[in-house]
Amino acid sequence: MVTAIETPFGHSLPPFSPHAITLHVPGWGVLEQYFEGRPEFTSRIKSLYPRFGPFNQTQALIGAILSRLPAEQMCFVFLNKDSAQTCKEFACSSDRKDDAASADEVSIRAFDFRFRVFATVFPAARTKTIIGFWRDSGTAVSTRFAEDCLKHIDQLKEVPLESDPSGLPTTIAYEILKGRIAELLERAPSSQHSVKVSPDDVYLFQTGMSSIYLTHLYLSATRPGTTILYGFAFHSTPHIFEKYGANTSHFEWFGRGADLELEALESFAEAELAAGRQIQALWAEFPTNPNLTTPSLKRLRTIADRYSFPVIIDDTVATFINVDLLGDAGTDLLTTSLTKSFSGYADVMGGSIVLNPASKHYPLLKDTFTKHYTNDLYFADAEILEKNSRDFLQRTTTLNRNAQALASYLSSPVFAHQVEQIHYPTTLPTSKTNYDANLRSPSEEFPNPGYGCLLSIEFKALEQAIAFFENIPLHCGPHLGAHRTLVLPYPRLLMALGKTDDVIVKKGGMNERYIRVSVGLEDEQDLIERFQQAMLKADEIVKRKGANRDVVEEAACIAASTLT
Repeated sequence: MVTAIETPFGHSLPPFSPHAITLHVPGWGVLEQYFEGRPEFTSRIKSLYPRFGPFNQTQALIGAILSRLPAEQMCFVFLNKDSAQTCKEFACSSDRKDDAASADEVSIRAFDFRFRVFATVFPAARTKTIIGFWRDSGTAVSTRFAEDCLKHIDQLKEVPLESDPSGLPTTIAYEILKGRIAELLERAPSSQHSVKVSPDDVYLFQTGMSSIYLTHLYLSATRPGTTILYGFAFHSTPHIFEKYGANTSHFEWFGRGADLELEALESFAEAELAAGRQIQALWAEFPTNPNLTTPSLKRLRTIADRYSFPVIIDDTVATFINVDLLGDAGTDLLTTSLTKSFSGYADVMGGSIVLNPASKHYPLLKDTFTKHYTNDLYFADAEILEKNSRDFLQRTTTLNRNAQALASYLSSPVFAHQVEQIHYPTTLPTSKTNYDANLRSPSEEFPNPGYGCLLSIEFKALEQAIAFFENIPLHCGPHLGAHRTLVLPYPRLLMALGKTDDVIVKKGGMNERYIRVSVGLEDEQDLIERFQQAMLKADEIVKRKGANRDVVEEAACIAASTLT
């Protein structure tokens, strides 16, 4: 018998952690009402994805600093002065148009608690505009860092901006993490690796987005040129390429990706060459989130070699446990959000960049990271990442099995009247071919490399998507790769966030009828029964309402009832 979800609205997935990065927000259209700042919703949020904004520990840390500043001020807090400076530049940029702050409204201040922090201080009325930097860059202080600082609140003092910081303590967890990642990248390769990845080729970051944001800034400084994004991507990624770096006007996005736009990509590269413009790098997800389109790394590599630019692949959805994207003919840089499946327990943030030592761009990239990289991953977060990732192989086996079983079940003809397409590498023929070309070889410790934890259900009609989401007896909210299944109308959320994100959804060829599913570690049969129940209930509701009834109105009523 399927049991109901008992997690209260606005709370994290169980077991509760003070550093949880999930929240359960059932109800169509509810999450975007949080972003609108409606107090009847925000007051009930007890857990929050840290990049959404300051919350709990980080909010308290900011409050402690604000107590030393004039009234009506707000600040964002960073470990790195460069991030604080870039936040100021973001706030004052003419790209903010009428919402831009003036330079004299924004300042950078340095404070010591237990450690040095840098605060970008601005009028509180500007927060709605400047929050974009917090969300995009992923460089704000972590909840564990804030918690530790608050234990030393009596030591808080402002210090001269140019004084020498005390620096973060080190821990063996950093070296264990780097060694683990390097070892896993060389496990059961599917291609030739003439040079092996070493721990020195692995760079750790505070979040997955900060690994993308900072790498983009590093390349903007050392290899100026046009940035290309191939295929759909997490919505903050195109924001980064559009808003930050020395070449924000030179960004080209091929939103559909896969093999659909390879000719257009090559034509664009040829035009850039003819115009005397260098291509800084090409970025792509493997596969994309949430439409699970997988590009041909082989064909991207061929084009990149022809026009002499590096390729950067984000393997967060597939994970480097399942696919081998390095080697002699692989990507030049590999970026991963360690927050997701690598950690797996939704209680810590982190990211990584790995340089491919077999790449012809390796000398330039190594020099670039040697010059610019600083470690801002807090040691307590590194220790949790190290602990959580010890069972990465075992968890990935379960995630692969559960997701593939669910994708197969939902692709059944019995749901053909409801489902337009199940988006998963195994259900998309071209994507499966491209994915399988990089699938790792089976090994004794990991005999069944697979396709990851993420899939999307594209319903035939919006009313079916709404009715399904309102009746799925699982946790609902953002994040992927967690220990428990999470369901989210991802494109709907993006479209509600604003015109820019609405364009992003349409650029990727998606619509509001997509429901994203991040499968967890639950029993496979229990998951299938829960989805069966929701599909049957959705069918019943849609049939009962009839073609002339407004299902959106009913769904809104159901959503409201979940909050009472």
